[in-house]
Amino acid sequence: MLRHGRSKYSRGGGIVLSPKACQHLVVEYLLNKKLIDASVNSRSLFEAASMGHHSIGRTLLRYGANVQAVDDKRQTPLHLAAEAGRQSVVKTLLNSNANPNALNRERETPLHRATRGDKTETMVLLLDGKADVNASSRDRKTPLHLAVYSAPAVRLLMGKEPNVDATDINGQTPLHIAAGRCKDCHEAAVILLKARADISIEDKKGATPLSLVVKTQDLPLVKDYYETAPDKHHWKSAVYAAIRIAIEESSLDIVKFLLEVPSEALA
Repeated sequence: MLRHGRSKYSRGGGIVLSPKACQHLVVEYLLNKKLIDASVNSRSLFEAASMGHHSIGRTLLRYGANVQAVDDKRQTPLHLAAEAGRQSVVKTLLNSNANPNALNRERETPLHRATRGDKTETMVLLLDGKADVNASSRDRKTPLHLAVYSAPAVRLLMGKEPNVDATDINGQTPLHIAAGRCKDCHEAAVILLKARADISIEDKKGATPLSLVVKTQDLPLVKDYYETAPDKHHWKSAVYAAIRIAIEESSLDIVKFLLEVPSEALA
């Protein structure tokens, strides 16, 4: 389908192509006949990226489409392709020198968008394309903050040695987020703990990952955190506040456990 008029993806007017309604050969014909100016009007590339039309996207790029174009949210075609998990398009865009660390209005990179959607195969492509594993968004979240809902995503990012103790705008590390949603994020938390994530860091409300786990009143979970954490000096720094919280929550079994942890952890 062809549409006339201004596109929200470009400053110029003219014919705008909807890849959903067209085939690759039709697109190339229109470009070749100069009925579409890919170098001026970028909406077609955004739609191709979002919908996974990698052949159309490749053709548009060959005819001069701007791979670094941005929409009204400052998103590039790579942001849209990454968010939708369009692997073929992501490959095409990266091979055309798309910036893997471009920032949208929220200062999120394509890796943030892929991670938020748990698009692990797309994350691999972006990381191989030199995406910054420690990129920080407007709310100071790294991809690892967003990955804690998916253990495979966390495991993938850990292969690039991210900062496991990066803090967001609320002072929370990825482990804070995992600990605050323990039932859903326990496997991710275990990966972070084994990577020596600090269980004693306080967020802006004074909460540590350990205190958040204690608030769940789940003794097996608290025990698992202790047994998994390799750095017991982190445990020492956080345990006394955790005991106070356990008392406030009337979790006497947790209080007893915290008081009886091996002496070397509290020495």
